[in-house]
Amino acid sequence: MCFLRFQSVILFLGVWLIIPGGSAMSQTAGDSKAPAFTIEALPDQLARRVQSQKDMLRQYGLADPDKTSKGVINALKIWTTNYPEIKVCFFSGSQELRSRIAKIAMEWKSAVPGVPLDFGDLDNPRLCKTGEVNHVRVGFEFTGYWSLVGQDGIKFASQNQQSMNFEGFDTSPPDDAEFHEVVLHEFGHAIGLEHEHQNPLSKCKDEFDWDKIYIWLAGPPNNWSKEKTDFNMGVLNTSGLLASAFDRRSIMLYTFPPQYFKEGTTASCYSPPNTSLSDGDKSLVAALYPESREAKLKLQDDIKKGHLDLIKASGQAEGAKSAVLELVGSYMP
Repeated sequence: MCFLRFQSVILFLGVWLIIPGGSAMSQTAGDSKAPAFTIEALPDQLARRVQSQKDMLRQYGLADPDKTSKGVINALKIWTTNYPEIKVCFFSGSQELRSRIAKIAMEWKSAVPGVPLDFGDLDNPRLCKTGEVNHVRVGFEFTGYWSLVGQDGIKFASQNQQSMNFEGFDTSPPDDAEFHEVVLHEFGHAIGLEHEHQNPLSKCKDEFDWDKIYIWLAGPPNNWSKEKTDFNMGVLNTSGLLASAFDRRSIMLYTFPPQYFKEGTTASCYSPPNTSLSDGDKSLVAALYPESREAKLKLQDDIKKGHLDLIKASGQAEGAKSAVLELVGSYMP
């Protein structure tokens, strides 16, 4: 998500996506006027793989924000110099639709030239083909809007699987503003950003009306347990984050219904729809994707060193460290 200032490697990478649900009201158990607001997560198979990785890293202090000084675990997922291009393909969609999505997503690269997004021909973006390697694979067939984060797009999904989804964009797309917002948001995840409402330095956790949220999200359409709600709505504490100031204008902050907040629209975490990249978004991504190869290599070295130092100091048996060392090496050259 977006942050106005930062000291070193600061980023939010992650998994879960929020979908704005409009102003309509629906009935759920325990409240007669629960906001009709759908929160979508990754498909269960992908979510389990991501969670398993987090659980392993937590054993080495890589998931404890009090023990990490550079947000190193999330930084692990940025695209490195091994990927001079982040190749994007589409499993389906008309030429017009693919071009529209690609041109909006390229606003990230226009703002930060170091972001290596590549759609091929922007007027006719590439389709996914057997035998070709693409890093972000877009489709429309699953429920909701979601994306794997950074390199997870090739770690947790095969080349014949989507790493990003835009439900209904190919049949009944949303209005122009929401279309633009969702595309920028999902490609923010694809290059390594997480949701701003989970920023540890935000006041969202204190401002949410948790008693009502638990009831509403336990009912349709989400049907979530308390644990799943906590995981998706609570402060990020599984990625060794160093967060900068909360950015209310970030493209990574979706608009929750006012009823989700004890103080409604006056809550600091409530935001009307954000449809463009904020200055904080641009500053953060510029720090993660510098233009020069030398700066990129230094950043990667810092990230890897931070991981290795924490693994060394973890107290785990030497033999048990091999799996996590292999994991770090797979993300960072």
